[in-house]
Amino acid sequence: MPLAGRTITHFIQNMLRERGEPDSSLQTSEAIKERFCYTAPDLIKEYAKYDREPDRFQQYTVENPGKKPVVVDIGYERFLAVEAAYFAPEISSSDFLTPLPNMVDDVVQSSPIDVRRALYRNIVLSGGSTMFKDFGRRLQRDIKQLVDTRIQASEAKSKGAKSGGLDVNVISYKSQRYAPFLGASLLASTPEFKSSCYTRADYAEYGASLFRRVNPLSRLACHVEARVCRGRVPLRALPTSVKARSINTTIEPHVFMPPHAVFDLRARQALSIHPGLLDSPHPSARLACTTTVQGY
Repeated sequence: MPLAGRTITHFIQNMLRERGEPDSSLQTSEAIKERFCYTAPDLIKEYAKYDREPDRFQQYTVENPGKKPVVVDIGYERFLAVEAAYFAPEISSSDFLTPLPNMVDDVVQSSPIDVRRALYRNIVLSGGSTMFKDFGRRLQRDIKQLVDTRIQASEAKSKGAKSGGLDVNVISYKSQRYAPFLGASLLASTPEFKSSCYTRADYAEYGASLFRRVNPLSRLACHVEARVCRGRVPLRALPTSVKARSINTTIEPHVFMPPHAVFDLRARQALSIHPGLLDSPHPSARLACTTTVQGY
């Protein structure tokens, strides 16, 4: 998805410029994003709330050293910026039109059918741009609507057959803002990481074309040849392609291994994964969930 936190910042900056605010700098826009923005449950109803309740409009005072402070009015961008980035990208971009809930739903639907239920129950948020108020709740609701619509269409085609439904759960947690850094630091602390990176000298010699050759991190997460360290997965639960390579394989965990980890048997590498993905009672589901760390 080519839209992220910077997209929100630039969207706010453009709205400030269009209104002719006294300060529309990138720094001010970023401060407004972090302090005032939130996720609205419904765009039309949110506009109506602002019309009925003028106190929803805010002001932000910009302190400039050696200069007189200026006051910036904050209006619809409080909720419209998040909406334009994740839930209605057509507002801010003409090149990318797929909302985030649709993207998540498409990814799960492209996974093996026996693990989709587990994946829908374990959608994990990470990164600072997921910290907006009610972001997880809105994402969960929209994905649930997509799932229910698909189930209803399937029931209509089956002429009377009823589905038991499907649970959707978006997981928020205290450290989600720093999850990308934690994952990257875990990867960088491995012995194999140094041999899987390009040096500055390599870049100076080959330039940007260096990164269009082979992804160096593909050596650390090659295939689905993985096991969950919470108990041994029975061989009968493994796909045939994995079973043939997994018999008589010894895994030696590193000292930095987290309590719940996924091992890549080929690279002997521990990769971080959210504990919620390991809660499925079905062994094959737990194994298939590890495919989500490919390219980590």
